[in-house]
Amino acid sequence: MGGVNVFFFTFVFSFVGWTFAIEKTIFHNKEDILSEFSERLQNILHPVDQSSHIQLRKRDIDRSNSDSCHCTCNCNSQPTRDFDLRPICPSYYSNCDGWALERPRDCQELYKRGYTKTGVHVIYPDGLPKGIYVRCDMDAAGGGWTVIQRRVSGNIDFYRSWSDYKQGFGDLNGNFWVGNDNIHALTAQGNYQLRVDLSVSGTNKSYATYSSFKVGDENSGYVLTAGGYSGTAGDSFSYHSGAKFSTKDRDNDSLGKNCAEDYKGGWWYKACHQSNLNGIYGSVAEGQGIDWVSFSGHYTSMVYADMKVRKE
Repeated sequence: MGGVNVFFFTFVFSFVGWTFAIEKTIFHNKEDILSEFSERLQNILHPVDQSSHIQLRKRDIDRSNSDSCHCTCNCNSQPTRDFDLRPICPSYYSNCDGWALERPRDCQELYKRGYTKTGVHVIYPDGLPKGIYVRCDMDAAGGGWTVIQRRVSGNIDFYRSWSDYKQGFGDLNGNFWVGNDNIHALTAQGNYQLRVDLSVSGTNKSYATYSSFKVGDENSGYVLTAGGYSGTAGDSFSYHSGAKFSTKDRDNDSLGKNCAEDYKGGWWYKACHQSNLNGIYGSVAEGQGIDWVSFSGHYTSMVYADMKVRKE
């Protein structure tokens, strides 16, 4: 009888130990599964490929979009149960369980969906599935403008290489160039107009709009197409239509010398320019400042300039 009891208890303890081992394995597998879910969730929540050339901190997004969550999709992203992984996100964003919904291709589409606050947003132009950070101007002339260039101070050097202008550089809450590849992707989506806002002082402001604006791809030299001027600043941009982009290390102008070297910027120089919005901030040297000849001449540099596009 004693042998039977020993056998019985040995069997029970073995069974309990085996059960515990299975539960422990299941528990660890569950942890692995949840870890994998978490990793996949993060990939869905943060699909944007942020270029290292654009200095953009998360707090900038949070500050400029405190009333929305479309940049990070994090309004309610913490699951309350193991598989309750759906946050509350704007309707255009990819839901966090992977249901891909329509994404905005430019700031105008954001504006039409109710996002009317100027600041940093994420858009998904055709051909850029990972998305890009941009600055949206939701106030000027009806709103919905995607800003491609901005000059507000001299703390960012715009006398840069072809590669820098290709990828983009600067701070989306300050001075920046959004990148020629991105400008091409935007303007290849349809008929876009360009608006240029200029200021030589706090009170002396002006603007120019172009009903047609397009930038070709890199193989074309980012060739410019612009026309249909209206505004108050005078037309100092149509002259550049048909020109390829030039930088200090890539001379595509029609002159025998490198205009980008002489006028210290990257631009659609011909022989050489009537506008130079990527020139040296504050420079009064002839043609080297941020100038728009019909408004400021060649010896006055803008204290503020921006370029922004919107679909017609």
